[in-house]
Parts: sequence; structure tokens; C-alpha cells
Amino acid sequence: MDILFVCTGNTCRSNMAEALFRDILEKDSRARHLDIKIHSAGTGAVEGLSSAPLAVEVLKEREIDLSSHRTKALFPDMVERADLIFTMSKRHKDEVLRMAPRAKDKVFILKEFTSLKDLMKAALNSSVEVGGDLSRKVKELKRIHGDTRERFEEIEEEMGALRESLPQSLKEKGERFFRPSEDPFRFDIADPVGKDIQAYRKCVEELESELLKLAELLMGA
Repeated sequence: MDILFVCTGNTCRSNMAEALFRDILEKDSRARHLDIKIHSAGTGAVEGLSSAPLAVEVLKEREIDLSSHRTKALFPDMVERADLIFTMSKRHKDEVLRMAPRAKDKVFILKEFTSLKDLMKAALNSSVEVGGDLSRKVKELKRIHGDTRERFEEIEEEMGALRESLPQSLKEKGERFFRPSEDPFRFDIADPVGKDIQAYRKCVEELESELLKLAELLMGA
């Protein structure tokens, strides 16, 4: 499986996401048998630049070396090769789709995709209230598969059926994730460029939280 993270300049968010996700998978024994390639690029990147100094610094605090990273510009062939593309904002997603409209089924805002994890957790917690049928469906949805692509396709196929099984209170909660809202940018991860190190630390914390959810979704835990 080929996973691509996308931001604007490939100096902060997407390259930090690439490095963080690689570190998460390297530390997870469930991922050892999986062939997952991780890349990053920027919709407006200049080729060959270094990461932002503060991005290097905040990942160094987590014992992750970002110093060798060099920026890559996003091109249609990269979109074509990727199995899953995760953008840092709605704007980036829109730019990817303008570049490659046929990629619409594999391009997601990162936080948009990982919100599935939150909804599944809410559904699981409600299983006592609504009975064993929902619990069974959730457990089936979360079964580990050897092929991560099959895992993604199963999530995509069964989430619609799962949402129909939710009690009304959870359906209303799920609408925040799956239906248009007044705030189309609610899934954006803020760009720390031009801000202080605290903004970079906050960005890393947010990325790590979402990437841990992504790992759980892809590996079925």
C-alpha cells in the first residue's frame, strides 16, 4: 500500500506526518508484515528544500530525525501511484482533485478519514443500549485483515450500513462527520509556518493523535 500525505510546501505538516506515521508503524508489531510505503508532497512545493527548522526541532524532541527530508512537489503521477492520499486541509484536497479528478475515491482530509474511528468507538460504547446486533457489526468491521487495501475497502463499504444501525442520538453525532456543515474547514490542521515553536508542538500533537487513529483503522484494532 502506498500512502501519500499532502500539504502546501512539504516543509511542515505533510513531511512531519510522513515521519510520524513511519515511526508509529515501525513501533507497532502488527505492521511488520505489511508492505506500506509512506510519502509526502506539497501542492505548491519547491523541489529540494529542507524542512522548516522548527519542524526538525519538534520532531527531534520525539527522537525522530527530519533533517534529511527534502521537499517534493505534487504531480499527477504521484497521485496516480498512491493508494490513499491524506491532505492536511480541505483546500489541499480540492487542489489534488483539480489535478486528478479520477482520484476522488482515495483522497481524504486526514481528520475527515480518522473521524471514522471516533464514530466506531461511539457505536461500540452504545452497543449495550441498542443490543448485540450493532455490537456484532462493529466487531466485524474491526476484524484484522492481512491486506490493508481490503481493510480500507471494507471500512468504506460497511460504514454506510453501520450508520443506519446507530440509534438516533449517534446518527445525529455522525452527521457532523459525514454530512455538509456550516464549517467546511472543520477538519483542517492549522499551518504552523511563521509561528513559534509552541504552534509546531501543537501541530505535532494533533498530527500524532490523528495518525494513531489512522494506524488503528488500517490495521483493524
